[in-house]
Amino acid sequence: MVSPDQDRRRSERIRVALPAFIGSAHSDPRDFATGTVLDISLGGIHFSVPTGTRIELGTDANTNELSIIFTLPNNQWRTNVVCRPQRVFETEHKVQVGATVLN
Repeated sequence: MVSPDQDRRRSERIRVALPAFIGSAHSDPRDFATGTVLDISLGGIHFSVPTGTRIELGTDANTNELSIIFTLPNNQWRTNVVCRPQRVFETEHKVQVGATVLN
């Protein structure tokens, strides 16, 4: 039997731990926060940022688009992913976000 989580997932997650810069897709890159990409799939990305980060992490589909900039292992080129947060989970030291990739 397939669980509801497996049924929603369209592609396999690839677990990583990549340093990243994360911020509003419409703001100056100098205002980005440092974070970590935790896993990537064809249609989504899971990342974390320290608690207290100044970026907006709400799930309002009409206004909140984030840009995540990171480098893949064994690749010299930067990757810039624009995404929309879907799930936000806050702990004492970090905020974890599951997001849908838009580009």
